[in-house]
Amino acid sequence: MDRIGILTFQFAHNYGALLQAYALKRSLTDESTSVEIINYMPIGLWENYSINPIYAFKKRQLKKLLSTPRRIKQARLFSHFQKHVLQIGEPIYRLNEDAVKTYDGLIVGSDQVWSDSILSDMSPYFFEGIESAVKLSYAASFGTDELSEVIANKIRSNLNHFRIITVREKASVALIKAISPDLQALHVCDPVFLLSAETWRSVYQQHGTNNLLSDDYILYVDLRNDPALIQEAKKLRDKTGMKVICIHPTCWRISEDSFTQLYNVGPFEYLRLIDQAQYVVTNSFHAVSFSMIFKKKIVHSADRKLGARVEDLLHTFSVEGKAGCIDCCNIDVSNSEFVEQSWNILKQMKEIIKGGV
Repeated sequence: MDRIGILTFQFAHNYGALLQAYALKRSLTDESTSVEIINYMPIGLWENYSINPIYAFKKRQLKKLLSTPRRIKQARLFSHFQKHVLQIGEPIYRLNEDAVKTYDGLIVGSDQVWSDSILSDMSPYFFEGIESAVKLSYAASFGTDELSEVIANKIRSNLNHFRIITVREKASVALIKAISPDLQALHVCDPVFLLSAETWRSVYQQHGTNNLLSDDYILYVDLRNDPALIQEAKKLRDKTGMKVICIHPTCWRISEDSFTQLYNVGPFEYLRLIDQAQYVVTNSFHAVSFSMIFKKKIVHSADRKLGARVEDLLHTFSVEGKAGCIDCCNIDVSNSEFVEQSWNILKQMKEIIKGGV
């Protein structure tokens, strides 16, 4: 049986990070392939999601320290998903040959695994110094439209050892080509699109997530407290008469007292809340992605600080909208030609791993 190790941000208490990891693992697993998510814990980064007050105190993060009591229940939901759904094993703090010697293939991605604004040391996410397994990337993201010289050097020195390079944003194909003309990168969908709405629905239903709300509502998912986006949600509330329900993966309070914030929302609850919402107002890439999968009406932020990730996503699926307002009710993204092409590339990766280094 072939063994594949996935390197991603499995430690994050972040809905998109964990659900994309689940989707990629599920899509790769079959009767002849065993897939594991490598529990690599980059020093300093995983501590951001810990509810241990020592880490917040050490980094002088008073707001995070004060938010600990309301984060406890939600953090446990994330931990349950990591342990029992992703089935993540014991943590490792150094990614070297010894740590990955049991794998036939290594896949890095999806998420912003090649972002130096997130990672102080990107070497592990380029499998630097590892020669014992087939190396590939699936939907890896830089998280930006402009690459630093640090990333450029990592591309030049490491990606030529990858058998297949795939990226999540179409613009990243050109970025890699400009830095290293001999490299060929392919554009693929985020792993969450590899599973249909029906499959995602069965995921949260099988894990016993009860109906959270009975009335029609607008779901507000704001990752950085965006005043302009809050105003859009209030306009939509006044127009429709629906209440606004808001969530945040680490329970930061939304600065709008008239919204109802939920503090006990793990990955399963997140899926159900998006699926049952009438509208989704968000600046989150994965909230937009799941809203498209579940065929929702979306109001999104086009803030360039996030790069062109959402714009790239909408353009890829030929989704049109005005002033950030998108109606995906009649769009079936999971059955698109782009998703089919991404599936075919994933199958090629498995065949390469089967063939060996």
